[in-house]
Amino acid sequence: MSHVKHYNIRVMRMDSNKCERRMYMLWLCLIAATRTINAEVIVESGSEVILVCPLVGNYTFPAWTGPAGLSNPLTAGQTVNQTGFSFVNDTALRISAAETRFSGDYRCKPDIGGEGIVTLKVTSYNVTMTFENVHSNGHYQGTYGENLTATCVISGGYPEPEVYFLVPSSSASGESVLRDYSNKTTTVKTSIRTQDNTFIVNASITYTISDYRNYGNLTCVANFSDVNIFKRKIVLVDILVPPQNATVTTIQGAVYPSTPAIFRCAVMSVPATNISWQLEGADFNTSGYNYSVKPTCTVDREITCESNLIIHDVKREDLKTVTCVLTYQQMTVNRSEQLSTKFSPTNVTVSKMPLYVDIRVTPQKVTLNCSVDESRPTAKIVWKRISASRTTMLTSSYITQESDGRYNASVTLSKIDVDIDRTMDGNMIVCCAQVVGLTDVCDSTNITVHYSPQIVLPLTDVVYAYRGDNVSLTCIVDANPEPLIKWENSTEPRPQVEKETSTSGYKLVLHLTAPSDGDKYTCLAEAASRQVTIRLIEKPLTPKPIIEQYSYSNVTIYISASAPQPRMPRTFYVMYALSNGDWMQFDKPIPDTRQGWLDWVDYKIPYTLPLGSLANNTEYRFTVKSVDSYGLVSMSETVYFTTEEVRGPNDFDSYVSKDTYNKAIIISVFVTAGVFLIIIIAIVCAMRSGKCGGSSSKSYVM
Repeated sequence: MSHVKHYNIRVMRMDSNKCERRMYMLWLCLIAATRTINAEVIVESGSEVILVCPLVGNYTFPAWTGPAGLSNPLTAGQTVNQTGFSFVNDTALRISAAETRFSGDYRCKPDIGGEGIVTLKVTSYNVTMTFENVHSNGHYQGTYGENLTATCVISGGYPEPEVYFLVPSSSASGESVLRDYSNKTTTVKTSIRTQDNTFIVNASITYTISDYRNYGNLTCVANFSDVNIFKRKIVLVDILVPPQNATVTTIQGAVYPSTPAIFRCAVMSVPATNISWQLEGADFNTSGYNYSVKPTCTVDREITCESNLIIHDVKREDLKTVTCVLTYQQMTVNRSEQLSTKFSPTNVTVSKMPLYVDIRVTPQKVTLNCSVDESRPTAKIVWKRISASRTTMLTSSYITQESDGRYNASVTLSKIDVDIDRTMDGNMIVCCAQVVGLTDVCDSTNITVHYSPQIVLPLTDVVYAYRGDNVSLTCIVDANPEPLIKWENSTEPRPQVEKETSTSGYKLVLHLTAPSDGDKYTCLAEAASRQVTIRLIEKPLTPKPIIEQYSYSNVTIYISASAPQPRMPRTFYVMYALSNGDWMQFDKPIPDTRQGWLDWVDYKIPYTLPLGSLANNTEYRFTVKSVDSYGLVSMSETVYFTTEEVRGPNDFDSYVSKDTYNKAIIISVFVTAGVFLIIIIAIVCAMRSGKCGGSSSKSYVM
């Protein structure tokens, strides 16, 4: 019968003999052993099965009885009492469609005596799996960071399946994988056996949702290990993520009056969180400010929402609390930030100095005050002293005083003591109010100092001059106000002087015509004085320069000088000018390189002018300037010189010197004579038997 499925059959008797057989119909395993024989049959629900009485013998229509719940006895003679059951071959009992409730022992008793038992097990793997306590959408709903309990019910199976859950998690590579968390979670399982001989298994799992990205579903698994059949049921888990990383920050601080304030509120959640704004606990719509809100949300597995609040018309007095209100489900979370408008002080006032400060008799100290009106944050007060060449920071020994002002800000007052000295004349004392990020606001007062004269020039007590030269003595005095300055010489009437103003003070110049050695002159400026003595030295000879130029070279100047008296180092400079132009100087100094034992002779120092420094075919004036170690200057006589046309080396390739020409003539004469001599010798050899220079003992003399 082709519609009969394949089953496992086990036939047993009382002794040790056994027999197993597999077939499409159940037949008796004929082993004569005892009058009671057992057999076991395992079939799947819905299959056709034939139960053969395992007793050996010649009999028909045995009496069959079955498990409780069936119409027992099943047969009476040839009559079968149970629907779906019938006789086959007069002895075997046929079940057209096995049901799990048919499982149990079937007994057959023929009229020949004895009893056979066939145990029938009807399996069922067609189970119904459901999840309990789900929401109306058929999903579970869990909250990130909290426990979720899920219940899976498996109905209709036989035998009882093994039940466990697969929970998604992340692999080492970050991918989502299913894992059996039975040993890491709380799992409760109960089962009951129904009248139909099936099991109802109720399994629950409780686990913590610790990763909202990978916990999107849950799998219930029913494993029938006898046949390695797995039944699965998946339920989706809607994970709620309460507000995470909720922050409010100031993106741009307000600066009165031009820069708006910008606040940013951000939060991550599932589902999205509603963001609104409050000012001082009231809805921003009632604030009266000109503002705008720019909300955005991005969706991944979670939802990140941002809201930017821009307050366009900030006020100077703004010092208020801005609150970001995050509404999620029935929960509200607040995050606050301070609206604090930054602004510079409007007025900075420093007390003014007196008309002047006189320190000619006693030192003076001046106390200055600097008042600064409101700013936010409170301005830092800085004192400076500014001169024409530098700025110096000053330090106050007083504590800055603060007091309440308008606009929810403070006014400040600072004091400083300034010790006045002569170097402060013409300076400014500046008070600046500094607010970080804003322009300093400053005020200043000028300082005028009256101080005693101080002679700054001449610096030395001796002035050197060449004998016979005129001398100018300069006296420069630093003072305020202008002092009376004069030069005096006790042996002569007061000399003529020129008075003028110098950048370093007041200057008085005394011009002397050929003074005498040892003359003493004194510069007087009130109580200050400086005496100088004139010392005369012989002017060294600086003869006029000697200038040479070949047609193919640069200009070379030879400086011929005698030893100065007294002996002192000096440096030469070459001066030149066009015939009607101003003097110019070549920057390269030419040091005095004479050795002491040559001091009694004149010497020449060559100096080649740089290529291209002079124009061709042009008349120039030349002189040599001598500067000694005292700074005294003497000039040589002036020499006039006209430069030549400079030609390149190619211009001379076709010319040779006379000496070279004469040498070439002599060499050519000797070479010609030698050639003629060789020719004569060759002719003589040929005329005498053609022998010349051979081994013959004869010799010839020409």
